[in-house]
Amino acid sequence: MKKIILLSLGLLAAAPVFAQTSVCSGGSPVGGGTAPNITYTTTANMFVVRAFPIKCSANVTAGARETAVVFGIGALSTKGKSYFQGTSGGGAISGTACGVTCTPGQEDTGLNALVNAAT
Repeated sequence: MKKIILLSLGLLAAAPVFAQTSVCSGGSPVGGGTAPNITYTTTANMFVVRAFPIKCSANVTAGARETAVVFGIGALSTKGKSYFQGTSGGGAISGTACGVTCTPGQEDTGLNALVNAAT
């Protein structure tokens, strides 16, 4: 029993730690800033090492995930019919159909799994 508990704790400790950030929501920066501008800030021991400016566009929602070795982003337009995601692990960007229109939050669908797969 002790071995199972130790193994479980070891696997939990080895799981990637995600820094989750909502970047833009409908053209407004999330977490401060003056619309439409925001600065992506850094988190210690994560992929992004320097802050950088972001300009949020109207009707756009974006979210980011990062670990120590991978950065991922998801974005959509609430007027569009697809959301897009990509990571620094290979640089590929994929699009997924939302249906009739996209709703905020769909850009985060599976983003953790995508970043984890790129690790």
